[in-house]
Amino acid sequence: MRFTLFTFTLLLGSSCFSDEFIEKSFGTAKNKNGDIVYLEKHISHYINGKLKALRAEYYKTDGKFFGSIQSDFSKSSNLPDYVFTDKRHNRMDSLKWNEKKVIASAKESKTAKKIQKEFAVSNNTVAGQGLHNYILSKLENYIKQNDLEEIIDFLIPMNQKTYNFRIRPINNNEIDRTITLRIEADSWFFRLISPHIDVKYDIDNRRLLEYKGPSNLLNDEGEKINVIIAYTYDRKKGT
Repeated sequence: MRFTLFTFTLLLGSSCFSDEFIEKSFGTAKNKNGDIVYLEKHISHYINGKLKALRAEYYKTDGKFFGSIQSDFSKSSNLPDYVFTDKRHNRMDSLKWNEKKVIASAKESKTAKKIQKEFAVSNNTVAGQGLHNYILSKLENYIKQNDLEEIIDFLIPMNQKTYNFRIRPINNNEIDRTITLRIEADSWFFRLISPHIDVKYDIDNRRLLEYKGPSNLLNDEGEKINVIIAYTYDRKKGT
């Protein structure tokens, strides 16, 4: 099972402000050996505390741009219209609303055939950077209930499937005011063979601080990788 989240990683920022503002955030992705494998830059546009648009850009360690994901949350906070591209491998996937359904498209390489499928969705269907919005909407519940488990249907356009994931708190640290959530397959069997994701949030600022798990990006050789990503923020008011 491929956990193309992504681009989970890349929906950053705080939703606790009431005005309109642009927030910039930056991620440094390292492999298990501690080597930096790529860099991220995020530009989040908030209106009245809600994320309306997000652009995430990916760079090599030498600063060369190679990919991006652009999300529009005007139709749904959990299922944004989005387009992801990685120029190194000519990979792309996208999600687009079509009335009450969504169209998921993907292309794994330059020579691969583009695939596309229409999905009916529910209130707990999540895709791409909408995962962060979903977690934020439940964050207070996770903080108050250490045994809370939320089940989502995560739609992965590259696989043309949805998967049942569960989200649950594994560490609620009142001293440093952080909470760590685990995202994993709901099926006990798939949990044995599939990687999980751990995400750490700042409770007071409602910001993603750290991501551990499979990347939505391949390495330069086209292989799947696990990463640890630490985030920093630079908030700027206005548009």
